[in-house]
Amino acid sequence: MPLKDAEINETNINEIQINDAEINNTGFNDWDRWISKTPDIQNLRIEQLILPGTHNSGVDQEANYTSTYGTCQDFSPFNQLIRGVRVLDLRVEFDPTAKTRQERFQLVHHIRSGRNIKRDILDQVNRFHQRTGGKELVILDFHTFDKFTPAADAELQTLIKSTLGTHTLIAPYYSPFTLKQIQAIGPMNTVIAYNRGTRDTLFWGGVNQRWKGDFSPSTRELKKFMDAVALETKPEGQLRSIQCAKYNKGIPSPDDFSNKVSEWFASKDIHSYIQKFWIINTDWTTRSYIVGNCRHANVVKAAALRHAKELTPTNSRAVDGIIPGHYRALIFTLSDGHGCQELLLPSNVQDKDTLIIRSTAALNTLIRASNLDLDVEHLTLSKGISLLFIYNGERRRWVLHSILDKPADSTDVSIAQPTLTNPTLTYQLSDRAWVKTAFLPNTAPEGAIIHAISYTRQSAEIADSQGHRYPIKRNDSLVFTMLNKQWQRLGKRSVELISLSQSSMGDSTFSEGQIRIARPALSQSGVVALDPTVGPTQLSNLPSDKPYTTLNVCVTSPSGSPATIQLRAYRSIGSCRTTPMSEYRHCEEGSSLFFSVQYHHSDNRSLRMGEYTGEFTLQARDNKDPNWMLPIRVVVRIHGRRLPGP
Repeated sequence: MPLKDAEINETNINEIQINDAEINNTGFNDWDRWISKTPDIQNLRIEQLILPGTHNSGVDQEANYTSTYGTCQDFSPFNQLIRGVRVLDLRVEFDPTAKTRQERFQLVHHIRSGRNIKRDILDQVNRFHQRTGGKELVILDFHTFDKFTPAADAELQTLIKSTLGTHTLIAPYYSPFTLKQIQAIGPMNTVIAYNRGTRDTLFWGGVNQRWKGDFSPSTRELKKFMDAVALETKPEGQLRSIQCAKYNKGIPSPDDFSNKVSEWFASKDIHSYIQKFWIINTDWTTRSYIVGNCRHANVVKAAALRHAKELTPTNSRAVDGIIPGHYRALIFTLSDGHGCQELLLPSNVQDKDTLIIRSTAALNTLIRASNLDLDVEHLTLSKGISLLFIYNGERRRWVLHSILDKPADSTDVSIAQPTLTNPTLTYQLSDRAWVKTAFLPNTAPEGAIIHAISYTRQSAEIADSQGHRYPIKRNDSLVFTMLNKQWQRLGKRSVELISLSQSSMGDSTFSEGQIRIARPALSQSGVVALDPTVGPTQLSNLPSDKPYTTLNVCVTSPSGSPATIQLRAYRSIGSCRTTPMSEYRHCEEGSSLFFSVQYHHSDNRSLRMGEYTGEFTLQARDNKDPNWMLPIRVVVRIHGRRLPGP
């Protein structure tokens, strides 16, 4: 199904209030900007969007050449875009004998329409973005390639990039993020779907066009095929279309069944038929109400998901630098006058939640890295930089999203240069991609990050232009950041950190922070308090009647006076049962220690309304290894719910 049960916000489904008069406004000046004028739609990932497409977009009645058999659309590709179409289905033929290079890539569908890729697609997409402010998403689906050679393939890819500009292309690297998050990073608005094996890293794989394979099915047969496709599961990250098109029998010509298209894909609620599809390609697209239905369906889909949000330290009240959790997609923006010296990544998040932290502030911000899947104390966020994170629920950590680079061969000794748009890079060595010495780039944006990892059995080193050399061996991880125009290696983490954050927005009565601590197999690890008034200070193997430890934590109340809250602390190893934090029993089925702290409103009913903040320190220990210990800093920011009164 298009939406997984875990993603659906049942409360939102019940509260969806769609203004049909606004959404269904068919004004010409509205349809050319229907995505940017409907902000909720931008909170979906590109692969989640339900988009109107045109089948054989480059063969239309406004072209120089038309035919009853081949022509599928009423309007030119540009006029399709301004009428709301967002996916163009392109069939390309290479003509090496063309009079000009511009005419070498012709648009075809049984006939040549006289249109070519440069003049009628790429230039018109630029014209469209200039007209609409550059915020509308366009997907160009290069689906078939006739008479192509490797040289022609390379020429077309170069033509696409040089005409549109690489800065406008949304690479598949950004697929886990929402359209709003992507456009917060830079002026990206166009996806190139390229249905050939050898393609540029900026291009997505081709759209999986689900076609019946029969040119002239009956309307009933086509609908039966679509019903079967509706039950299929789409792989994550894939662009997929339903080819809702067919030919008339007798005199072959694209059938106009626009009334059925409008009827089948009518959007009413989250259970409407249209919710089972993504890109919907039709003939005579602008004759139906498919654009309006797609617009409405996307609003419904976005409302049915957990919230996405754009926040600043001011409007989020990020006390002690704790970024609020609960959001499936969050943009957190720092600026002069609205900054933080230190930030803590959110707790209360779910698998595959995404976060972008960006800064226009003159002063740097430290991002504490305890719940980040990098063994460093912190990252530095500099002006002009955006850092992208994805939460990994299995590891229980945020993952810094990075471009992957590796040596092409043993002579490729230069590590790729990070950019302002892509400031983070993972450099990977393996037995198949190895060099003795890899050199950090001489220049990079301030705050850029390079994470070097090795999976090879051969020794290697990372070097910089200052003569520093850093050995790296199998399973090593080295992290470098550009500060003051020089690469600096970041130190390893010496303290784990949990941020327990509960937003004042909404009615949440629960908050959780958790970490994963790598330990040897069969270790007897647990967590203790340093203060006996907080919790147990020694590891224990005594049985308990409940699976958690109660912690009594001193915090600062809204009035500034001391107050005490109760938290629950859990410990688990591998797939073994959850226990109180101080239990040290080992687990045969795992090694890593998972530790979590939870706040429950039901344990703190006497708290008055307002914000309570504080922090305390625990310590992870191993009963078999008294020399090993790891401090755990817990930062708390929760909200009381009880109204003032006696």
